[in-house]
Amino acid sequence: MSIKKEILMWTLLGASLIIGGLSLFKNEDPGPVELKKVAYVNTNKVFSEFEMKQELERKLETDLYSKKALVDSLMFQLSSMKNELESEKQPAQEKIEEFYQLQAYYAKQKETYEQYQINETEKYDAQILGQMTQYINDYGKENEYDFIFGADNSGTVLYGDPIGDITENVLVFINKKYQGKS
Repeated sequence: MSIKKEILMWTLLGASLIIGGLSLFKNEDPGPVELKKVAYVNTNKVFSEFEMKQELERKLETDLYSKKALVDSLMFQLSSMKNELESEKQPAQEKIEEFYQLQAYYAKQKETYEQYQINETEKYDAQILGQMTQYINDYGKENEYDFIFGADNSGTVLYGDPIGDITENVLVFINKKYQGKS
């Protein structure tokens, strides 16, 4: 096949593909444009003022308080033992070993406490976000919104006219829903 025929064939093939592709995007009149009901919510505010979050936060603080008391008690014992050992000129080897054992136990308990705190916080946050999301979905459906955007300083909503801010309405709604007063 000659180069001219090959070029002509590729040109016709390319033109056919372009024409065929353009026919997929025919500019048909879709009819009147339907306006959507759109609003945004300050998700940080809703999250922090959601009663479920406040309730679980108090529960977590109570739970962590008792566990922290154990760690603090060990720290006090360790500090007392250290002062005692430093005051003796020749502390017994047994006391030194006991101090190191207590120190290791304290480090392990502190690490366990910190990991527990992280895990419980993540667990509660996931529960709160799941419930909050469900309630916001319910609010959107009940109030016939097409879209509700989250404004949380992550770039989701760069600007929103305050007239479109439904944060307070959503906050009242989800707290009533959480209280079982829907």
